Amino acid sequence: QAYGKRCPFVIDWIVDLARRADRRIMVRLVKGAYWDAEIKRAQVEGLADFPVYTRKLHTDVAYVACAKILLAARDAVFPQFATHNAQTLATVYQMAGPDFAIGDYEFQCLHGMGEPLYQQVVGKDKLNRPCRIYAPVGTHETLLAYLVRRLLENGANSSFVNRIADPDVSIEEMIADPVELVRAMPHPGARHDLIASPAGLYPDRRNSDGIDLSDEIALAALSEKLLESTQIAWTAGARGEARAVLNPADHRDTVGTVFEASPDQARAAVQAAAASTWSNTPVESRAAMLEAAADAMQARMPILLGLIVREAGKSIPNAIAEVREAIDFLRYYAAQARINFGAAQAPLGP
Repeated sequence: QAYGKRCPFVIDWIVDLARRADRRIMVRLVKGAYWDAEIKRAQVEGLADFPVYTRKLHTDVAYVACAKILLAARDAVFPQFATHNAQTLATVYQMAGPDFAIGDYEFQCLHGMGEPLYQQVVGKDKLNRPCRIYAPVGTHETLLAYLVRRLLENGANSSFVNRIADPDVSIEEMIADPVELVRAMPHPGARHDLIASPAGLYPDRRNSDGIDLSDEIALAALSEKLLESTQIAWTAGARGEARAVLNPADHRDTVGTVFEASPDQARAAVQAAAASTWSNTPVESRAAMLEAAADAMQARMPILLGLIVREAGKSIPNAIAEVREAIDFLRYYAAQARINFGAAQAPLGP
């Protein structure tokens, strides 16, 4: 999928694999149909960046770049260019050159779409290039999600299928070179400024950072921290009866020690809290403390994940969500305190 930033590297990997295996591999190049889901997933999971381009023009350029890689490696791969965009098709056709034989490469389209375009492509009196037609097969229930996805994809204002039917879009605009359009931008390559980055998802605070578990570098760093976490002598409390905390998945693994407070110790703690002068601390100072706690938890997330997994038996994704929720709550209440607390605000408790 050309909208994926890793697409050129995936193609390089496939070409290398094909040559090492001495097997020609079919590679279907598309622009990508799940853009909105990829954007939202990155925001929700607090990833470092989007895995896809945020501007369609950048995807169009990436498609051409990936097509160039595929065409240069036709000895190792069989390029299959799936597109309903006439400008993209014409670009690939020109890059491939006049020499052609069946099995060299092919175009692809979806059944019922792009027919007027491919009527100008298939046939000896046309461009004389083959087009494979994909037709979904199944019941209404199984195909509904697929059909809705195609409607959304090709109904978008930026879709070639949509724009070609718009009388307000000129031919010059339709055939404009996406590379030249990107070069003419004030900041070529910049992400869309109306799409909030994962870190900037919320207007009043930073979103918590997650960990991309599909990133091998991130996994390697996480593995080191998880191992480090097992070497820490975890404790909770300082006075009372000591009790060992065992890993629910392996009782031979002692996670740490908790000190169970006695009733007298609990009463003393309540009395100490009642005498606290915390309510006299300025709101800004209290909010800053919450944010400092959030930052500390963010910095130690990998270490905390090891504790959560061993103590509560949670999976890594669930453990990440638990730490991120705590970080987000701390930052949220810091922001709310600044907005809602003032001189006239009377505390509800000590």
